[in-house]
Amino acid sequence: METFLKQNGFTDLEIIIIRWQLNDFGHFYKALMEAVSCADAKNTERIRRGFPDHVKAMEKFRTIAPDGELDFYVEIAEKLDKFPKFAGRF
Repeated sequence: METFLKQNGFTDLEIIIIRWQLNDFGHFYKALMEAVSCADAKNTERIRRGFPDHVKAMEKFRTIAPDGELDFYVEIAEKLDKFPKFAGRF
């Protein structure tokens, strides 16, 4: 999945969220994303030291965009829906 997404212009942060949401990660990264999603500020910073992209992706995913801008989730969903194998899955 990762290779397909990279070849079709998805960013590293988008790929992290897609793989997490579509359960394409192995046990370690699935647990990592769970930890990032529920960590307090102090522990988020600890996780960021080793996995900055995963923390950044989660922060972007959880942030509500200002009026007139698409949320990160919506951006990803619209891009994925262009590919029949992913349409409606996100």
